[in-house]
Amino acid sequence: MGVCCEASDIGDDSQLRDLAAPDITNVQDKYQRWEYKLPFCRTAFYAFKQAVNEADKKDEGYVTLAALAETLSTPAWAGLTDPSSSLGEFLLSDAFKNGKKGLSYDQIDVDYLILFGMLHCRDKTKPERKAVGFYEVLQDGGL
Repeated sequence: MGVCCEASDIGDDSQLRDLAAPDITNVQDKYQRWEYKLPFCRTAFYAFKQAVNEADKKDEGYVTLAALAETLSTPAWAGLTDPSSSLGEFLLSDAFKNGKKGLSYDQIDVDYLILFGMLHCRDKTKPERKAVGFYEVLQDGGL
């Protein structure tokens, strides 16, 4: 089962803080191990979504690593300060670019980022937060 469904230590899901890292001792799949090492698995979805929206202060539909580093300022997200880190390279990849928006190399699509967070962040205590986040992406004209 994914991290989103494991026992929760979330508490107040609106406070940005690092949750305990998932136990990957018995995880054999190399891609699943890699996903579990990303900071998404150590963050409550609602706090993540608030931080991404704060980084997109001008409501431009994209964020940069520098803007994310200001709002996702916990140790788990430290890779945001280095574009050559595995986290930086991942977020700057084409997976987070919307071809219709013509984003530059250093711009990360907010809708894509929130949807990725919806799939990978924790949210056991209030799963409706993810449904609301998905609805908001659709209502704002995203995707």
